[in-house]
Amino acid sequence: MEALGTVLVAHNLSFDARFLETEFRNTSVPVPVDFLDQGICTMRMSHRYLQGAGRSLQDCCDSFGIELQNSHSAAGDAAATAVLLARYMELDPDEREWDTKLQFASAAAWFSSEPQNRIVPVIRQSTSKKPTEHFLEKLAGELPEFLGTGSEENYLALLDLALMDRYLSAHEESQLIQAAQEIGLDKDRALALHKIYFQQLVDTACSDGILTDEEIKDLEKVITLLGLPQTLIDSVRDRPAEFESNKRPPLGHQSAGIAPGSLVVLTGDMSQPRSDIEAKLSSAGYTPHRAITKKVALLVAADPDSLSGKAKKARDYGIPVVGEDYLWKTLL
Repeated sequence: MEALGTVLVAHNLSFDARFLETEFRNTSVPVPVDFLDQGICTMRMSHRYLQGAGRSLQDCCDSFGIELQNSHSAAGDAAATAVLLARYMELDPDEREWDTKLQFASAAAWFSSEPQNRIVPVIRQSTSKKPTEHFLEKLAGELPEFLGTGSEENYLALLDLALMDRYLSAHEESQLIQAAQEIGLDKDRALALHKIYFQQLVDTACSDGILTDEEIKDLEKVITLLGLPQTLIDSVRDRPAEFESNKRPPLGHQSAGIAPGSLVVLTGDMSQPRSDIEAKLSSAGYTPHRAITKKVALLVAADPDSLSGKAKKARDYGIPVVGEDYLWKTLL
């Protein structure tokens, strides 16, 4: 049994790699270390291609308008991660890493014997009923970019998953402790990361200028789960007013600021082929872009009231969202 030309790709690779390694070891055929080390982590790559984006798969997919179906399921997340990688490669087709990874993989082989043990797969039950999105799940999908070390970001990504239901199980606590030990976190640094995580939740919750009683109660629960002082909640109540005053001005006050060279993103079906419009934007001195990042100056949408991932991400960043008429009347 061989695996030639295969590159492992995952969102938060170091987390998923541990599960792969364990499952293959149960078959008495461990995964070669090189296979894991030469993998690609789309979460870490987001810092290169999606400056300002959060670490969640949903957040990165929203930046490209990628539909994430059945999130947190193996098949759904894998399919979305594959599309996300393809978008990275479209943004940077000349990146040598793509070829380097494939060349390394094509020269490597796993093993030639069949697994000694057979593990009965666990089939996850499917349901047609979509669960109601909880406040913490919404926040975890919108957290700002974290610029610490890769290992620390992996730890925070584990917190995203563990705190989704506002309950830390013994298994989740064990995973967090193992992750902390692997990256050499002592208690003080772990608490510092917990405080950073909590402040990110607060910033995101307050970004709309409103902090409801339900949100405050949930933040109080997070404080307890993270082992932080309860006094932190006292400083939260005044945050919405601060964020309201720091919001970006509406388009009417800054349309003249869409300067030549600015990044402009298109979404939806326009009256002309997207490639033609992008060519005209380039001729007019603007820079067409395929993903929403904090460096983007304008999102032109076929439907300015769109609730698509790109439009949602643009509004989260305070980027103006305009209709196609604005494109022809003002920019071109």
